[in-house]
Amino acid sequence: MIHPFRCTRALALIAALAALPRCGGDPAGGGEGSGGAATTKAALPASVALAAEPAGAKGVGEAIEALAAPGPVVMRGRVGVEGSDAAYFSLVDLSQKGCIEMGDECPTPWDYCCTPADVMAKQSATVEFRVDGKLAAGSVLGVHGIDHLKEVVVTGEARKDAGGNVIVVASGIWVKP
Repeated sequence: MIHPFRCTRALALIAALAALPRCGGDPAGGGEGSGGAATTKAALPASVALAAEPAGAKGVGEAIEALAAPGPVVMRGRVGVEGSDAAYFSLVDLSQKGCIEMGDECPTPWDYCCTPADVMAKQSATVEFRVDGKLAAGSVLGVHGIDHLKEVVVTGEARKDAGGNVIVVASGIWVKP
């Protein structure tokens, strides 16, 4: 016979686990970076797509650590979460593993939800694509070969915002074939 107290505890634990956000989930209900289909692609200039891999690329973590003041950067990493309606994505250091590589059956491993936020802050940057000084509209997925978890090298101007987040305004991107 199953003891009623044990059964109640088990049900409470199952309910608590079910309420936790899943990997790739957005507790606020938004769709950004959720892997859903974007309605429009960003119209980026052809000049943004680099024909050859730029020399001197640093890993994202190394480039962030070396960034003392705003200036030019050449960063290597993987495409993470993208904007579904704006031309940006997170660039994640190659040393970081997506959830699937960690053994989790995550449907959105490019959000690196299995990696602690403090680690991601030191190992990722936001890459923005601007046209005439304004953030371009539309998703970057599918533009010039950009896709989740693809290895890329980005050239551009980097700066840290007031919160210590690194933003790179991209002038070029090379996508590893």
